[in-house]
Amino acid sequence: MIRRQILTSGLLVVGLLLSSPAAWAIPSFARQTKLPCNACHTQFPELNAFGREFKLNGYVLRNIDGIEQKNSAGRKDLDLPIIPLLSVMFQTSLTQTEKSQTGLAGTLGRVQNTTVQFPQQVSLFYGGEFTNHIGGFTQFTYTPAAGTFGIDNTDIRFADHTVWMEKRLVYGVSVNNNPTVQDLWNSTPAWRFPYISSAVAPTPAASPLIAGALAQQVVGVTGYAMWDDLVYAEAGVYRSAPQGIGNGPLNGNNTSNVISDMAPYWRFGLQKQIENQYFMIGTFGLVASLFPGQNAPGGPQPLSGPSNRFTDVGIDANYHLMLGENSITAHASWIHETQHYSQTFLELGGAENSYDALNSFQLATTFHWGSRWSFTAAPFVTFGSQDPVLYAPAPITGSRTGRPNSDGVTLEVDLNAWRNARLGLQYVAYFEFNGAHSNYDGFGRNASANNTIYLFGWLAY
Repeated sequence: MIRRQILTSGLLVVGLLLSSPAAWAIPSFARQTKLPCNACHTQFPELNAFGREFKLNGYVLRNIDGIEQKNSAGRKDLDLPIIPLLSVMFQTSLTQTEKSQTGLAGTLGRVQNTTVQFPQQVSLFYGGEFTNHIGGFTQFTYTPAAGTFGIDNTDIRFADHTVWMEKRLVYGVSVNNNPTVQDLWNSTPAWRFPYISSAVAPTPAASPLIAGALAQQVVGVTGYAMWDDLVYAEAGVYRSAPQGIGNGPLNGNNTSNVISDMAPYWRFGLQKQIENQYFMIGTFGLVASLFPGQNAPGGPQPLSGPSNRFTDVGIDANYHLMLGENSITAHASWIHETQHYSQTFLELGGAENSYDALNSFQLATTFHWGSRWSFTAAPFVTFGSQDPVLYAPAPITGSRTGRPNSDGVTLEVDLNAWRNARLGLQYVAYFEFNGAHSNYDGFGRNASANNTIYLFGWLAY
């Protein structure tokens, strides 16, 4: 199923997050290259042309001493940085929604609206060159909800280059645990705006499978190539590798939404730099058949037999206008998802329709005022088929109309007091939430009740 898990609570935000961007802009890369953060980023974690090239080539650009050894053929068979490439991120935040989240199952007495998280997240990163032609980004994260550290976004890749048709060809292989985490652009789900958001405010019930539902629950191998700095192509497959289920083989009692066989993934893009302007247009997608397993309606089901099939197809575009020390960036993406539910799933009461569709669109436009300030406006829209079983009434998280439709805008102001530290204020306004403007959940809550003010701080070391 593609329902995004809806989290709990808050109104007005004031937060201090001390950390670096959620994946790419980590200080270990700066230590390895001896370059400041803005060499790869407009403002973290948004990549510029050099940042995309650094990632494309496997994170191996190094400007520090290492331990090297060559074999008899003169090829390096050992190439280790002389210092460990470690970084730390710390986040803390305060969230407030327009109205408190009363009516959730298990609520006792009065609900606290203003929610402080200290921390919201703490991460340990190891990122950079591992050895000759091999590098990566690995993240281990502590979250208060889990109370433990766990593996987070990971992208380990081999990269090399050659000449084809008298043009430079960069090619490689990525092993990663989140579809689109290996992507070079800030328009695909893993790294698109908002780069940070509240962990306790309500969020819409529906989102495409590729937009985070498989994150850290799969392992994928993809091969990629960039020809003439113009044409990019990538293809691969994903297989379920869920975390936190204990030892032993996967079965219907210990996990859910397990991929049947393999889930193919593709990515294609065209990019061009023309004087002070950069253009990119592309497509990406994923096809996955999932067994409901533990969370199947009516009780756990075996990881065999009929499965539910999801096909996600995305189109995205990126634009960067450089205006001296200032710049304007825009990232847009549209994802169309088709959902085919098995007859068994329908009979168990998991959905009303055998076929549903879901569409998601987002446009994020940012004005970067030097390297210190940025101002972002990001309208978003989600709409799809009416399915009163899949989207049923429930306090705060449900849908009175049986529709997944949600739309609104996210506004954010960021101050980068230092290259590796940020203080930001974010406001999310909903015009429609889970299928309606007013009384959307069937229990009297309006879409505007989920409007969220979120203040955060962010430091990476």
